[in-house]
Amino acid sequence: VGSHASYIGRPPADGLMHAHSYAATNTPPVAGNREAIRMATQKVFDREAMLGRELASAVEIFPRRLYWKEADLKPADGVDMHYFSTDEELVYEPFSQDFGPLNLAMVHRYCNIVEAKLHDPSLAGKRLVHVCSSKPQNRANSCFLICAYQVVVWGRSPQKAYEPFGKIEQPFKPFRDALSGPSNFDLSIIDCLDGLQKAIELGWFDLKTFDIDAYEHYGHVATCDASWLVPGKFMAFAGPSPTSRDVYGFPTFTPEDCASIFKELGIGLVIRLNRKQYDRNLFIEQGIKHCDLYFVDGSCPSRDISSRFLQIVEEEPGPVAVHCKAGLGRTGTLIAMYAMKHYHFPARAFIGWSRICRPGCVLGRQQQFLVNMQDEMFMMGCVPQPLKTFAPAFDDLRTQDEQQEDVGQGERLCSQKYHNASALKAAAMTVQPEPAPVPTMAVATAAAQAAAAYFEGRKIVEGSLDGRKLGEVIAVPTEATPKTAAIAASAAAAAPISAADWHAGIGVRHHHITTHVSATSAPRLSQARPDLVTMGKMQHQE
Repeated sequence: VGSHASYIGRPPADGLMHAHSYAATNTPPVAGNREAIRMATQKVFDREAMLGRELASAVEIFPRRLYWKEADLKPADGVDMHYFSTDEELVYEPFSQDFGPLNLAMVHRYCNIVEAKLHDPSLAGKRLVHVCSSKPQNRANSCFLICAYQVVVWGRSPQKAYEPFGKIEQPFKPFRDALSGPSNFDLSIIDCLDGLQKAIELGWFDLKTFDIDAYEHYGHVATCDASWLVPGKFMAFAGPSPTSRDVYGFPTFTPEDCASIFKELGIGLVIRLNRKQYDRNLFIEQGIKHCDLYFVDGSCPSRDISSRFLQIVEEEPGPVAVHCKAGLGRTGTLIAMYAMKHYHFPARAFIGWSRICRPGCVLGRQQQFLVNMQDEMFMMGCVPQPLKTFAPAFDDLRTQDEQQEDVGQGERLCSQKYHNASALKAAAMTVQPEPAPVPTMAVATAAAQAAAAYFEGRKIVEGSLDGRKLGEVIAVPTEATPKTAAIAASAAAAAPISAADWHAGIGVRHHHITTHVSATSAPRLSQARPDLVTMGKMQHQE
């Protein structure tokens, strides 16, 4: 007991007050207090034992302060515990079977969330526990986030950050590409953390100066769907459209739209990797150089294409904007070769970094291609020597392959990205008109007609019936007609169907649309169109 004085005024390094210190500083220093000290000490030990049992399955990230735990239900906070989850807040938008890693904006948000909790006076002294569900994608993404926090904020190495998870019983599901077929290349959490750390070392990402608003603005499909993969040098973006709307009716960005943004960003060169879909002079007339380096969608660049690309961008002093169809596969692959050569950025790490910056980057066989090219690119960076010499020129490099239709995964990735954005917008809408007493069959018929109008590709827009308004449901190819607007308004007034209700589950796959009808709308549709409704699902050929 006499030695307790040495603890007074200075808690141990691990941040937890020693039980004896607790007793000594909370008990009057008078004779006969031995029993009080013993009881106080026992109380602390009992509390520690209880916390130990509660955190038995948790992973300790920082001793007695920050933890990660898998649980399908988030426990209630206690006197010494605070639980939080980001499963519903930070969500990956998949192209197909891909599920992560979460993008740079979400890493930024997560770091700020944890920092705020650690410095919140109301949470001082509490264990902070990040809880995630047992779903494989949630487990992997939450582990990536809490490890990314350590790399970004604490400056830990990826290996040190991931070390607490080394003995976890169930391995994390590896990340994969955005293609729909089987994955033949696994990307680990460590790969992604390596890419994040390398980017921080190169000055490409800083938590304090990162402009999350600009990142999300330029990356949105309604803007120009663009992302910096090498800040200040390479911006990847989706191929611009010659028209303001695509074949699905979604708004697109034209070369003129892109040129105005690129001029603001100081971009002086655009490189097109897909087939010719717009007039390159639309960029040139705006003072932006343009070059074509076509190769087939989903393929790997030849040595000729690789050499020409490296030579052109090395001779360009300012930033370069590169695109293919979706700005993911071919675009990410060539930029990765530059990064390997000039920054000694490891292939797997750059694939991870590129997907953090721009989800879906580098596809299929392009992944292993980059791994195979890594040593050669590293050597070229040490001893400058081109793969093959070409005279620089900003003209079309046309091939026989390009005369064929360049459709496939690029088209699918673009349509899925537009669908994801539209689904998020529709889900945020709330349409709750006041119901009117209309006969059941009339309700079902009106709802079915509205659905039929949608599937015919018409645009259901704002309409009214007896003062009841229906907000826009979804933008599709052709303009609305008075009939479709009236049908939509009638259906909504008689039987409310929210925008999210209609849009939930819609997935565009080439020329097929599958809609999972909700529990509320299915009965109404089934009465009018039983031939279209089976087991709560409706399938219709576009």
